[in-house]
Order: sequence, then structure tokens, then C-alpha cells
Amino acid sequence: MNANFFSLLIVFFLVLACNSKTDRKRNIVVIGDSNGASPIGWVVKLDSMMVNDTILNYSISGNTIGFDNNGRESLNALRNINKNLAHADSVVDAIDMVIIALGTNDCKAVFDSVLQTVPHNMTKLIKEVKQFNYKNKEVQKILVVSPPQTGPDSTLIAKYEGMQGRLDYLIPELEKVAENQGCFFLNIRNGMVDEFALLTVDGIHFNDRGYLNIANQLYPMVNDKLE
Repeated sequence: MNANFFSLLIVFFLVLACNSKTDRKRNIVVIGDSNGASPIGWVVKLDSMMVNDTILNYSISGNTIGFDNNGRESLNALRNINKNLAHADSVVDAIDMVIIALGTNDCKAVFDSVLQTVPHNMTKLIKEVKQFNYKNKEVQKILVVSPPQTGPDSTLIAKYEGMQGRLDYLIPELEKVAENQGCFFLNIRNGMVDEFALLTVDGIHFNDRGYLNIANQLYPMVNDKLE
């Protein structure tokens, strides 16, 4: 076997391996809030980056980890996780990753007195994802995404006042929960602080640049963990 043929053979198998990786469709479920539900939101941006994969988006404006926000059960992820997973499981062969990107609405002023229950609610939510009766295989990969940065109280409407202090408490607690439950964790707040004024429309929601910032933080981690 001459050197040229051997080199061509190596190139052939490298191309084959790359194409196999690129062509393999991964299925991702997203449980998020308004920043994930927005028609220009980070889920849309991430979906455009992961062109060979499928993202099933169950984000809804006002969604929380475990509260009936505004008295609505539909805005409580814990109450709806089994229904959402059942739908996702019915339309794809297998779910490769579940991304949980919640917590902003759990930090509203109305929930201040029960903020310490939020990490416990996240633990329960993760356990529901793990224990769901999937038709094919168990979901081995769960990514918990921190709430994003928010503006100072002077820029926020009353129901969000005090957000930054509550996030200071909640984000490290969510990271501990993710670690204890064997999940991945990504703190997107850290990647937004320096240019936050250029990313937001009201201190809570984001413009196109802001949603791209979030997607750019998520893409390398999601893609790497799904390899």
C-alpha cells in the first residue's frame, strides 16, 4: 500500500466520520419562559445554529419552575412537565437532552417570601424529567440554564423590583441542585453583565442582540455535551 493511497484512505474515513456526526439528528426539549418563547428568542437563534437537529420548544411566557404564576397552573413547569414530555416523546424517536431555562419569574417580588423553595422545586422538576416513562431510552443529559441578568430596580416595573438580589441567591443554589442531580449547568448571567444595557429592552426581556448572546453561550455547550 503506497503512501498516497494510505493518505487518501485516512481522509476518506475522516470525512465519513464528520458527515456521520453532522447528519445525526439530535432531539432537544426546551422548558423555558418568555425569553425562550419569543419569536426572536434564544431558542429560535439556537435552532438556526443546530441545523441538523430538532428543538421541541415548550417555553411559555410567565413560566416558573414550580409556582402557579398569576394563579395559572399552565405557568407552573412542575405541573406540566409530564404532559410536555409525553408530547415530545410521541413525535420523536428519542429525546437526547432536556434544557431547563427558568427562574426569572420565580424571582418576581410576589414570590420573595417563598424564594427558598425554588431550589427544591427545581430538584423535583429534574427528578420528573429523569423518571418519565420514555418509550425508547432515558434522557441522560439535562442542562439547567441560569436566569439571565436583569436590570437595576430603576429600570424595572414594580413586580420585578429586587430581582438582582434574588438572583444573587438563586443562581448558586440552582448550580448546586444541578450538580447534586448529575446535570450540566450554564450560568448565562455572567456572560451578559458587561454589555447588558445593549442587550435588553426593559431590563427583563431582550432584543435580537441579547437573544443571540444567550444562544452563543448555549451552542458550544449543548453541541459538546451531545457529541
